[in-house]
Amino acid sequence: RDGYGLEAHRLDSLYSKSKRHQWNAELDVDWRAFDPEADVLDRRPDFLSRLHSVQELSTSEQRSLFKSVHLFLMSQILHGEQAALMVCGQLVNLVPDIEGKFAAAVQVMDEARHVEVFARYLQRHGRRYPIDPDLQAIVQALLAEPDWEVKCVGMQIILESVALSFFRLGDQLALEPVFRQFIGRVHED
Repeated sequence: RDGYGLEAHRLDSLYSKSKRHQWNAELDVDWRAFDPEADVLDRRPDFLSRLHSVQELSTSEQRSLFKSVHLFLMSQILHGEQAALMVCGQLVNLVPDIEGKFAAAVQVMDEARHVEVFARYLQRHGRRYPIDPDLQAIVQALLAEPDWEVKCVGMQIILESVALSFFRLGDQLALEPVFRQFIGRVHED
């Protein structure tokens, strides 16, 4: 070790910030505001909306198509968040220093909250898609990886970067009232 303590300082800061920004998916989201008829996301920027074959569909068919696409994406995010929960749980045990264990532990709580909020949301829609086989292969490889550093990098680079992109986009394009309430909080986590 280099003795500078920079890594530990950053991890302490992350741990401290995370403790201050906890929220409760059950109590801090007004689930009564759920609108099953609303588009989840604004579909205008979606490339599908520019396809002639989609434009020829009726309004109700387009709504159904986009809802299916958005619920499929959210299902994959749910599966990814569940994978991140399991990987972070492993990291609590595998990371050698206490600061790393604390950082992994607060991320376990964040991931658990994300699993809860996406599962509740998909339950409101009455639809959850199974995990995509490619995502499942990535998840299985990360869970089986014995090296904690490789596991951590794989999770942060692969799972978390995809999720972060979706959260950022969701925060910008959210239309359905309940989704609009929680996606910014998930993004902030």
